[in-house]
Amino acid sequence: MFSFHLTSRILINQKKIDTGLFNFLLRGNTSLDPAKMPKPIQWLSEQNWKDVELLTSLNPRFSNFTQDIIQSEKLWRDY
Repeated sequence: MFSFHLTSRILINQKKIDTGLFNFLLRGNTSLDPAKMPKPIQWLSEQNWKDVELLTSLNPRFSNFTQDIIQSEKLWRDY
């Protein structure tokens, strides 16, 4: 755990790790607010859906993530 912490701090200081994405990796969505969009997938928990929504807003690479999950629900469920 110490080596992970040390390495991540070094990479953050070198601007090689996006702090928003790193915090999401460690914590997920900690907001107490409800999801912005109603959960369209029954097998995902409310917290999972809030995590998906937050991830789409953190980085442009994930901007279509919610639509990808909705359009390919069976593939994601099987995964």
